[in-house]
Amino acid sequence: MRRNKGLIITMIVLLSVITLLLFIIMLAVIANSGLNFYMLTKDLDNTKYSETFEVDPTKVSKIEIESDFGNIELHETDGEKIIVEGNSSSVYVLEAELDGNTLEIERESKIKSIFFGRGTNLDTVIYLPKDYISNIEIEADYGNVTSDAALNGTFRFHCDYGNIELDSISGGFDLSANLGNVEIKNAQIMSNSTIETDMGNIEISKTNPVKIITDADFGNSSVHGSDDSSPITLTAESNMGTIKINK
Repeated sequence: MRRNKGLIITMIVLLSVITLLLFIIMLAVIANSGLNFYMLTKDLDNTKYSETFEVDPTKVSKIEIESDFGNIELHETDGEKIIVEGNSSSVYVLEAELDGNTLEIERESKIKSIFFGRGTNLDTVIYLPKDYISNIEIEADYGNVTSDAALNGTFRFHCDYGNIELDSISGGFDLSANLGNVEIKNAQIMSNSTIETDMGNIEISKTNPVKIITDADFGNSSVHGSDDSSPITLTAESNMGTIKINK
């Protein structure tokens, strides 16, 4: 009888672990495959229309972006304006306004009940003028943050469920993801900076000579080119994932 009871307890624990892993995998698929949340409702008009906002960069000292759903893309432009583009509707609202010297961009969902499916393209696309020194903060719930621009300035990006992928970043930064990877091709670190993931890998192909401190609880670290004499420190931490810097 005791043996059967122990077997039952073991099976319950095993099924609980499997259920948790399947839930995590489902969230990862949603964040990375372009699946969007939407709902069946008769009360909201989900007619899609395009939004475009243009702002004089000389009037902007900071950009704040909050997004419930969809990817956030940062690109470089030869133009002289900061441009924000994306689809919008009464269900998935994209808004941008200048509050003092802060450009506030918000992607908000008005829905109360949700299910999974392929819905409207909810990407929010921001074009930054070349050589624009940025102070950008991003809070993304579901979706990736990507940039092929040469970012220069101060940055704080956080993704709950999604990856952070940057081609080039210069200055100081604080990057974090709960469930997702952080990947940077080229980082020129000019002030103390941090990268953190709960479940996800951290990878930087190239950095300038700085002191590099890593901590991977469940994973491996591979670091090259750390300069312990540098006054600038890059700290990279992952609870569950690998860390590769200057690979």
